[in-house]
Amino acid sequence: MASAKLGMSEFKKWVLYEDGCLDTSTNTTIENLHHTTEKMIELDSDILDNSNSKTSRKMTVPQRTTRKNSSISVSSNQEFTFGQEISIEASGPEVPLSPSLKARLTATFGQKFSTTKTEINSVEKTITYGGGEQDVGAGKKLRISFAYKEITFSFTAKNKQLIKSMFPEDLLAVWINFWDGRKATPPVNYNDRKTPFEIFSLIYEKKDNLATANLCVHYRKNNNSYILPTYLLRDLIEIDYKEKKVYLKGSSAVFQGAYGDSIVQTISDVVNGQVLSCINSESGEYLYSLDPLALS
Repeated sequence: MASAKLGMSEFKKWVLYEDGCLDTSTNTTIENLHHTTEKMIELDSDILDNSNSKTSRKMTVPQRTTRKNSSISVSSNQEFTFGQEISIEASGPEVPLSPSLKARLTATFGQKFSTTKTEINSVEKTITYGGGEQDVGAGKKLRISFAYKEITFSFTAKNKQLIKSMFPEDLLAVWINFWDGRKATPPVNYNDRKTPFEIFSLIYEKKDNLATANLCVHYRKNNNSYILPTYLLRDLIEIDYKEKKVYLKGSSAVFQGAYGDSIVQTISDVVNGQVLSCINSESGEYLYSLDPLALS
């Protein structure tokens, strides 16, 4: 029986999508997780007026609450379903992922998003700020203002499936050839290659500085030879050289989100507008502080 020379579409149908080739679970990788913007959202301000007094005194700062949302939604107009396994790979200016944000990302497995369902989830929380006492110097008039620091971020979610077997018991031959600029060179046999990593890593081989042209896998079943242009394979698969695994690429989508980082309290002189201090009201860390005597 003569060998049937088949191409990429037949390879996908009769090899990749055959039972036993692909792992049944889908992996979703969160990539390029990075900050996009950072802004301050003004809340309230209070005036502490001690301008008619000749002595400094402690004055009460009113305590207030506000409600803020943190959300994650798909920003690309396409369908995307998260896989059963989710891993997060931050890159660029890294987003400091809180445990709750990590939990929300990893809890999206199996969820499907489209033009009609775009939001992963939205979490509303109550924030308390202000309160306590503030020293106000004699003859001073201070403004205590509060702002909410909001950070927006973006990431790309990519699906992939592990190619777990190339049916080595049925594999008769593996070869590649190279492109010399005009035509493909004679094939070079690698019949000892059996695992997905051993076979697909051949597409990046070099010979006399020539790139590969085709990868061929020849099976005993129906005497089928699949001749696969390597430029198509590079777009189709992802190779993990560290773990020696190969994945079939799936769909991808871009998501964006926003979360509150902190409340910033600013103290300024009402008369001359000078900023005297800025403090993170949650951690108590001073972001800016003038000479403490300026408050007295």
